Amino acid sequence: MTKSQFAVAILVALLLGLLVSLLAAGGFTPARDAEMSLIARAGMGGEEDSPGQETTPSPAPTPAPPDASGVRPAPAWAGPDIADVLLVQVAAQPTNFDVFFCNVAEFYGLGCATLDASTVEITEEMLVDEAGEPFKLIGLSASTLAELSALELNILRALVEQQGASLLVYEVDEETNLGALQALTDDAVIGVTDRNDSVRNWKVMTEAPEVTRELSGQSIELTRVLEQTDWSLELNPDARVTQLITSVDDFSQIYPIFVMQRLGQGAVFLNAGDRGEVALRDLPLRSLYYEAEHFSKIVPLMMTMRYTMGDEAWHQDVNYANLTLDGAPLAEGYQNLNYAELLRQMERHDFHTTIALIPAAAEQSQPDVISLFTGNPDRFSLVQNGNNKDGYEFYYYQEGPGVDTDQHAPRPLLDQELDIREGLERMLAHERNTGIAAARVMIFPYGISPAPTLRVLKELNYLGTVNAQDVPLGEVAPPDWDFGMHQAVLDYEGFPLVARRQYINSFQSADPFIRSAALDLFIDRPALFWSEPTPGQLFTRGMGEFNVIADRVNAIPGQLEWRSLGYILSHMHKMKVNDDQSVDIMMCCGQLEFRNNSGMERIYHLRKQETDGASTRRVLVNGVEFPYRFEDGFIIIDLHVPAHSDVQVLIEVGGD
Repeated sequence: MTKSQFAVAILVALLLGLLVSLLAAGGFTPARDAEMSLIARAGMGGEEDSPGQETTPSPAPTPAPPDASGVRPAPAWAGPDIADVLLVQVAAQPTNFDVFFCNVAEFYGLGCATLDASTVEITEEMLVDEAGEPFKLIGLSASTLAELSALELNILRALVEQQGASLLVYEVDEETNLGALQALTDDAVIGVTDRNDSVRNWKVMTEAPEVTRELSGQSIELTRVLEQTDWSLELNPDARVTQLITSVDDFSQIYPIFVMQRLGQGAVFLNAGDRGEVALRDLPLRSLYYEAEHFSKIVPLMMTMRYTMGDEAWHQDVNYANLTLDGAPLAEGYQNLNYAELLRQMERHDFHTTIALIPAAAEQSQPDVISLFTGNPDRFSLVQNGNNKDGYEFYYYQEGPGVDTDQHAPRPLLDQELDIREGLERMLAHERNTGIAAARVMIFPYGISPAPTLRVLKELNYLGTVNAQDVPLGEVAPPDWDFGMHQAVLDYEGFPLVARRQYINSFQSADPFIRSAALDLFIDRPALFWSEPTPGQLFTRGMGEFNVIADRVNAIPGQLEWRSLGYILSHMHKMKVNDDQSVDIMMCCGQLEFRNNSGMERIYHLRKQETDGASTRRVLVNGVEFPYRFEDGFIIIDLHVPAHSDVQVLIEVGGD
C-alpha cells in the first residue's frame, strides 16, 4: 500500500467512525425518519384513550417531505379547564341573571363555578379558582346583596381593588340595598330611580371601547312602541364613573343604565336592566340578543364577560365583511349594475363585492368585465348561485304536508345532485376559460335546500352555504340555548350553514343595517350584506348607494377586513387560550387558514363539529396528510405550530 492509499484509508475510516458516532448519539436522523417526525412521531402509538371515550383513530398519515408541513403533532389537551368565573347566588331563589350567567359563560367557552350566599359566609378562600388564583369575574344579582354582611362586601371590594378582579352586579332596582352599592363603588351611586320613559331605546357610549367593542356608538331602537322598564342609576357627580349604556326619558333627559367604576386594579360593573319578565328564562340566546327589546338584559353581561376574560374567552381577532350580489352575469348593462363604476366606488370606500353567478349564465361573461375581476381579486370574487335558477331549484323532494306545489314544483334529491354537479362543472369551465377562480360556496336561489342535499355539497368539498336561512327546508331548529349564535350552523350533516342577515334594498337610512352588522361583529360573526342589482334594490339610486354603509362599517371599532366569501369562510374560526397556554380553535368549515402570531411555538387544538366521523377521507395540514381523531362529535387535530407561522388545514370528505 502506498502512502497516498494509506492516507485515503485513514480518511475513510475517520468518516465512517464519525457517522457511527452521530447515529449512536441521535444527532442525525435518516431521511425517512426525519420526514415521519414532522407529522407522526408524537401522534402514532402515543397516549392511551381515556376510559369511556369513543375515539376513531385517523388512518396512518403519509410521510411528509422535510419542509412540506412545518408543523408537527402535539399531545391531546388533557383538560378540563378549571372554572374561570364565579356566580354568587341564592340558590333557592334564582333570578334571570342567575340563569343567564353560567349560560353566557358556556357560550364564551368558560367554566362557571357557583357559590350559595344564603348557606355560607363568604371568605377570601372561596373567591379563588382551583389554581389558587382569584376569579377574574364574579357576578351576582343585586337581590343577593341582601344576603351579604359588611365583612363580605369588604372582602369582595378588596378582591377588586387589590387583586384586579371584576365584580358585576346585575338587576339593580329601587329595592336594591343602596348602602351595599355605595360600599362596593366608593359612593359612586347615590340612588336608583324609575324614570318616565314610554319608549325603549338605548345608546352605547364610546368612552370605553375596550368594553363595548363593536357596539360602541350604536343606538338601539325598537320598531314598535314598548315602555322602558329599566331603572336609572343616579351617580355622584364627583365620582369618575364610566357610563357604558344610557337611555333617554320622555323629557329628553339622558340617564345611565350600565356603568363601570374602576377601583384600584379592578372594576365594578352595575346594570339596572329590568329583572322582571320571568319568561325570559325560557328564551334562546338569539332572541335575547337580536331582539332589541331585550338589549339591556343580556348585552351588558356579554360585554362584561368578554372584556374581563380577554383571550380566555372564545374570540376572533379579525372582523370580516362582504357585499354579495345574487344572480348577476359578468356583463355590463345588466339591470342597474355597472362593474367599472362599482370598482371605482369600492376603491374609494374600501369594500369587496362577491358575485353569486348563475352557472347557466357563465357564457355571458364579457372580456372587459373578466379583466376587472382578474385584475382586482381584492375587490371582486365569484361564488355559485344554484345552477339554472329556474325557480326554486332546491325545493322539497316530493309532495307532502307543507309543500306549496302551487308556487314551486318538487325537486327530487337526484335532480338536485345533478344540478349541483352540473353547476360545479360550469363554474370550473368558466374558471378555465376566464382565469377567474370561484370559491366552492353555494348560495341557494330562492331559499335553502332540504338537509340531504347538503350531504352532496359536503362530498364535493364545498366550504359551506351562505343564505338568509340557517335551518334546512323541512327541518326544525335544535333546542340548544345558543343555537344560531355561532359563526356557522353545523347541526345538519356537519355542513356549514352561514347566515347572512343584512339584506340591502334601496334604503332611506343606513342605521338599521349598521346596527345589525355591529351585533354580528360583536359576537365574531361576519357582516354579510347582500342584494340583487334589480330595480328597487341596491344601486337603484346609483352605484354609490352602498358607500355610506361601507364607510360606517369601516368606522366600527376593531380590525375589520372586507373579503370574498371564500376567504371569509376559510378563515372563520374562534379561539381561546387554555390554562396551560395552549390554544383551542373552533373551526367552522372543512378548510381553515390561520397564523401563530406569537413569538413562540404554541400548541393548538383544532376542533370541528361533525355528525359522522367516518365520512372524513383524510386531513391535510399545509398539504401534508396529518393524524386526527374523532371524539364526542368533533374532529380534533392537535399540532405544534412554530412562531410566526401560517397553517392551512383541509378536512377532505370526497375526492378532489
